[in-house]
Amino acid sequence: MKKPYSKIVVLFLISSFTLIASAFTVVNVLIPKQFERDAQKTIENELSIMKEASVSEPTYLSDAVQFILPNEIISFSSDINNATYLENYLKLQKLEKKEITEYIIENRPPLNTCLVHLGENGHYLFALLEDYSEDNADPMIIYINIRPFFRYNYIWNIILLALLVSISAVVLTAGSQFNKRFELSHAAEQRFLQNTSHELKTPLMAIQGYAEGIIAGIEDPEKAAKVILEENKRMTNLVAEFLYISRLDSNQLVLQFKTSDIREIIYEAMNLTAPAAHSNHIELLPKMPEQPVFVNCDEEQMIKAISNILSNAVNYATGKVIVTCTADRQKAIISIQDDGEGIDEESLPHIFERFYTTRKGGTGIGLSLASEIVKLQKGELHAQNTDHGALFTIKMPRVKQ
Repeated sequence: MKKPYSKIVVLFLISSFTLIASAFTVVNVLIPKQFERDAQKTIENELSIMKEASVSEPTYLSDAVQFILPNEIISFSSDINNATYLENYLKLQKLEKKEITEYIIENRPPLNTCLVHLGENGHYLFALLEDYSEDNADPMIIYINIRPFFRYNYIWNIILLALLVSISAVVLTAGSQFNKRFELSHAAEQRFLQNTSHELKTPLMAIQGYAEGIIAGIEDPEKAAKVILEENKRMTNLVAEFLYISRLDSNQLVLQFKTSDIREIIYEAMNLTAPAAHSNHIELLPKMPEQPVFVNCDEEQMIKAISNILSNAVNYATGKVIVTCTADRQKAIISIQDDGEGIDEESLPHIFERFYTTRKGGTGIGLSLASEIVKLQKGELHAQNTDHGALFTIKMPRVKQ
């Protein structure tokens, strides 16, 4: 089965790689090229000024223009490597001029042409021009070293690389988690479909069998009618749960919040569970405070959540289920304790997952819906084992009156 998150992860990775590749291109290609163009324009402006004595608009690189005069002696004595911090700028200038001069002597470029040279100490744009002064007709050199203007590129490259690695790690981790959740959800849905088909098949077969028995005259019509009604009720409840899940998933469930006494909600849920408890010979024992405990909730949905938990407790209890309500300054606390064998330790982390069940014929819907309903109302639902059986605890924000 195709995993829906895989496409999202791949698209996100491609988008991230494209964005970062674009940033790399800007930092390492476009910015240096732009500096080259601007430096060339500045050199050409200087050439125009020197040759034609014209005045042109200076650029932001005009202050970076350097000259190597014909009679300038480039001295690199043995003490240049011992230059102090204050002499570093002068040392760099000497290194730049030496590098440019050596390149020109070796390659003999044409006069009055702006050229590019990538040296060890700089990224140069330079021109060799004649000195038009009366005293000296030897060529001189004008140049700009643009490397200092993008000396922080390597920092940006490190940042972009770290960003790329981080995004890749996060997306791949998230994708792995999404796919894992999808696989778990898919497995749970498969179990749900199997359980549901069994749940629907059982009452349908019972209804069909008793209906045929009535027609054949071998079943007591009154007894058969009771069984048919009971099985029909079972299917109706199951379909209602399917519809409820659909409303939750499509965000069509609208909660009607109001301030309510949680004790009354608990009693109503106990009344709904009482018939099942009676048929299983389970006693429901309430322990309520004398004073009201107010919470802000949707009464109908809270009754459903609590009754689902009570129904689960009744299914696993051996003799009684104790329902306790307490309150502290901030929370209303509802505890539902059964006297059964408790929850299997392997199942405990999964009991609130939708469609997860260990009970034969169970659908795994009741507790998951209870958990979702409580969360929608800013509450918490927890489960644990005690020495006396399973304990479910609901905590709801308390409203003071």
